[in-house]
Amino acid sequence: MAPAYDGNTTEFRPAAGNRFALEVEKTGLLRGKTHVFVFGKYRGAVEYNEQKPELSKVHFEIDSKSIVCEDTWVSDKDKVRS
Repeated sequence: MAPAYDGNTTEFRPAAGNRFALEVEKTGLLRGKTHVFVFGKYRGAVEYNEQKPELSKVHFEIDSKSIVCEDTWVSDKDKVRS
């Protein structure tokens, strides 16, 4: 039986010049402020099937312990450390 996927795979992981970040926009009293959380450890792959896109796959893993808050508007003492 032939594999269901027969396309190109692209892997991604931390490298010089790359970063994975989550930006959370605040509302209410802090409206206009944005939290910036950067994850130093992650990996993933995209398997894209051009002939049958519905068979394409994405796999992504994040090491939650690698999170760093890069907010410039929050003091270091107010940032939670684990």
